[in-house]
Amino acid sequence: MYIVCSGSSSCRSRVHIRNMLCRMMCVAAALVCASLFNTIHLSESLDNGLVRTPPLGWMSWMYYTTDINEDIIKGVADEMVAGGYRDVGYRYVCIDDGWSTNRDPKTSALVADPVKFPSGMKALGEYLHSRGLLFGMYADVGSATCGGYSGLGMDANLSSKQYVQDVGTFAEWGVDALKVDGCNEAPAIMNITYPALSDAINASGHPMWLSCSWPCYVGGCSGGPAKVDTAVYTTVMDKCNTARDMNDIYDNIDSLYDIIGAYTKPAAVEIHNAVNGPGYFSDADMLTAGAGGLSTIEETMQMVMWALFNSPMVMSNDLPNIDSASKALLLNREIIAINQDVTHPGSFNVTDSKTYCKNLANNVIALAGLHQTSLGPPTNISLSPRNTSTSSRLSDCLLSAHKGVTTWKFRDVIRSVDLDTGTAVECLAGQPGVCLVTATPV
Repeated sequence: MYIVCSGSSSCRSRVHIRNMLCRMMCVAAALVCASLFNTIHLSESLDNGLVRTPPLGWMSWMYYTTDINEDIIKGVADEMVAGGYRDVGYRYVCIDDGWSTNRDPKTSALVADPVKFPSGMKALGEYLHSRGLLFGMYADVGSATCGGYSGLGMDANLSSKQYVQDVGTFAEWGVDALKVDGCNEAPAIMNITYPALSDAINASGHPMWLSCSWPCYVGGCSGGPAKVDTAVYTTVMDKCNTARDMNDIYDNIDSLYDIIGAYTKPAAVEIHNAVNGPGYFSDADMLTAGAGGLSTIEETMQMVMWALFNSPMVMSNDLPNIDSASKALLLNREIIAINQDVTHPGSFNVTDSKTYCKNLANNVIALAGLHQTSLGPPTNISLSPRNTSTSSRLSDCLLSAHKGVTTWKFRDVIRSVDLDTGTAVECLAGQPGVCLVTATPV
């Protein structure tokens, strides 16, 4: 049968994980994995009780950059509630760069810009909390933020304890999440500064979702996850809840394709599958749906792939004024459920050049097909959990529990429609196009 999905017109075993990293790092025959076990210790994910599933929310940066203010944030918060976003899981409202002014000359404390945020950050946090939302803010380990505002000023010797005071300020304001950038800091010392900041947050007694940019600055910003030394991830997952390991997303299709391409490279798939799980998830950056730069189909592509990646899904748009199609997509409970399903967090795989899979609870498999071109006619993509002879397949997401299964019940997740039972479904993907189905063993 055909699913018309789009058209141009419109026990996470530590031994297992260490072995995966070992295989990746043994690049010469003279290296043996046993020797690596003596030098590499893969810690458990950061255990601060937070980020047991990928965070959902809204962030100011991609849409507003530094042009933010209290009214914008309150308007987003009100729409998160009234528009139903909070009810499907979006809870974080995160203020990115541009919120501060000069430090207090007497105490050196961080100070919110009184013009942009006249009520102050503590009052704004209370406003968010009163609506059942969580309060996110932004900082930078360097001397200044990327936008030129006050940074934490951390150095290799940690000689200044300003960052400890700043953590106390964020805690006093009731901050629930802290995105920490790495502008104006030498990447070579981030293995000192980011862990120290994480320790300071934990010592404050006020848990915060810690979002780090460290992997981006040590290779990811220029080449994606495959260019980051795998040893970096062993510390990142121990000290951060999420981490960016790719350049910023922009509201255009080339930027989206760049991130999808980087995240689906075999080396990136292997490292992310090794480290992702409750407590830590790699962050592919913000959802652009509703921002205006992508078509509805392209927005759907991003939503589908972020769900399969187990990436945080944090919107950046003028939320109270987005179009109805973007809103419906962002509120699609079935896509969100795939993102939030961490039963098998290390199971995302590239099944061939156009199709992808992820294992879900109850032996269900999510299957996606992407047609990333605006040239040529629509293409048929076969989606099936079955083994094939296609040499490029890394995995079919078939588990031992699937042994003997010959038929599957398929469901179109994007349209929320049950499909027929069989061995495969055919997806007619447009220019570009995307399909997402679940396959349940019968």
